[in-house]
Amino acid sequence: MLILFLILKYWSPVEASPNNHHHYMGLPDIEASSTAYPAELRSQNNLVAEPPQAWHNVLKVGPRNLEWLNLLNADRKPEDKIQLSTPGSSKGIPMEDPFRYNDPLLNERWVQIEKDMPAALKDVLLGTASLPKQLPVDLETYRLWARKVDVLYSHSLRWNGMRKNIPYFRTQKIFDFRGLRFLSNIGDDKLKAELSVFSTLPADRQKQLKGWVWDVCFNSAKYETPCDSAVNRALRDNSLFDVFKRYQTDAAKNYEKFFEVTVPRKDVKAVGGNLEMPFKPSQIEAINQFVKKNVEDEWKWPTGKLNLNFDSSALANIRFVPGTVAYVDEVGGNQITMDSQISLDAWDSQWTIRHEYGHVLGFPDCYIEFWDDTEQAFVSYQFDLDNLMCSRAGKFNERNKSELLKAYPL
Repeated sequence: MLILFLILKYWSPVEASPNNHHHYMGLPDIEASSTAYPAELRSQNNLVAEPPQAWHNVLKVGPRNLEWLNLLNADRKPEDKIQLSTPGSSKGIPMEDPFRYNDPLLNERWVQIEKDMPAALKDVLLGTASLPKQLPVDLETYRLWARKVDVLYSHSLRWNGMRKNIPYFRTQKIFDFRGLRFLSNIGDDKLKAELSVFSTLPADRQKQLKGWVWDVCFNSAKYETPCDSAVNRALRDNSLFDVFKRYQTDAAKNYEKFFEVTVPRKDVKAVGGNLEMPFKPSQIEAINQFVKKNVEDEWKWPTGKLNLNFDSSALANIRFVPGTVAYVDEVGGNQITMDSQISLDAWDSQWTIRHEYGHVLGFPDCYIEFWDDTEQAFVSYQFDLDNLMCSRAGKFNERNKSELLKAYPL
């Protein structure tokens, strides 16, 4: 998935915009399995060299977990292979319950896995003996714990790769729209009444509301000092509601940009009740069928669909590179790059082409990840769990359809 970014210039206001950062950081989306991470990040040469942490154990157990999965799948037919990621296995990360990670949180998660994992699996995964070709537990128990280990392995690789980029991701808090969502959901009348008696509210609620109003100011692409001044002045004047309303419209406009196709392609045409787009064919027919089947299966609605027409002169194309992170060269770009080491039969590949094709059509990602200085942790969540461009739990939904047909009228 593309990584959203804005290089925030603190000395002047900026326009908040979901510019694509494709694989600038060399990392996939937060829900990706460990196999989606670049090979160099999984290399022993790039493992952390710092005082030992409990979570460092998963940097050894994670690869062993995948080695065992490959061994178990070696003699299985493609349709019978064990997959850790399947349709429905991702639940999404809501605004109300963001995902956070840092050393203490990863340590806590690893200790919990060690504590709760069935002994028969622990003997294999945490041991050093040869891996068995038969499962010591039932398939669903194995799949559950293999996935838990792989998820933590993925997050550990992410933390290992992200920590050096904390200064950059600190700027991404401009896209933290939780305050906008929560304050707007309260409703103007109730919010105005609550803020009018702000000084009488419990301290925790005061802190929460003040932070949300500050965030809405920041979302409107104002740098920190004016937001500090505006909120502090409002606290003295008992006018926090006025500050919220002053910046709400601009903040909401910036939020909406994460869903919009701002630069439509010129090669998407309306034909009857459908859309049609040319795509450069691969020399490998299996790849052509993979792209066409998954894109047309996803990008459809009750009265129409997007049809791909293979044309050697088309601009849009796909290539496969071993060990790479999947990405598109830019939002509205032409080249999809995917990892050749992940099977086309795997759900990870099938979901990826469906999502990445959204970027070809001009859709940005609609999720955010930033460093929070207060929590001393990375924070990540998705704006709409049902949306294909926000979450692996999402599908082509009504908002996707609305924006698609706005950009490409029938």
